Amino acid sequence: MFVMTHLPRPPGGRLVEELGDKLVHAAAYFLLAFLGSWIRHLRHMPLDGAWFLRWWLIYLGYAAADELLQPLFGRYCQLSDWIADGVGAALALSIAAWIWRGEIRRDSRSPGNDIS
Repeated sequence: MFVMTHLPRPPGGRLVEELGDKLVHAAAYFLLAFLGSWIRHLRHMPLDGAWFLRWWLIYLGYAAADELLQPLFGRYCQLSDWIADGVGAALALSIAAWIWRGEIRRDSRSPGNDIS
């Protein structure tokens, strides 16, 4: 994703214009955060509030760095892109926590199952 956001913007960019730039930003960070959550789930690690906040801040930091570096590559740094990135990540983290909330609890009650 980092490479894609630092390549010079293609002329026209019709697909992005048709889909909406902010939707593309939110979808990219949704995918990044959801895949990260899935890996955490596969490792039987809890998806609690502390996890949510910590990882949301990490994704916001990554998105900020990504936006701030884009002018070096002929692209634009926009606050609205950063906000869309944060919304996409928050939505993914929320959905992941909701989907897998019961499984972690069930796993933790199984005898001999260490999830720490």
